[in-house]
Amino acid sequence: MSEDITVTIKGQRGSPPVLTTIASGIVIQLDKVSAVEATGFQSAEPHYTYQAYTTQLPVSDPQLLREGDLLIDQKVIDPMTGTYRQYRIIADAEPFIDQHWEMMCFKWRGR
Repeated sequence: MSEDITVTIKGQRGSPPVLTTIASGIVIQLDKVSAVEATGFQSAEPHYTYQAYTTQLPVSDPQLLREGDLLIDQKVIDPMTGTYRQYRIIADAEPFIDQHWEMMCFKWRGR
């Protein structure tokens, strides 16, 4: 099942690294991955692992999105934390020539 969310993307940039907003108002499609696929990514828990897609970011900079960056939902509150849901990119994000990005994400629960 897919879910479309609108996110702010934040990541550590600069020297020394500082949490920086990379983009905001970006629509991301989240698709749950199979248990077999999820366990291949840092022993990620299958129930909280997603493949994410977007066409709203430029693909000209392959380092725009990086492993460890956060996708912060702009609308839905996590009931465990009372804050907006967060998803962490857990592998290299990939830009594609047809102008879309794909990334593997882990839902950051209780943080």
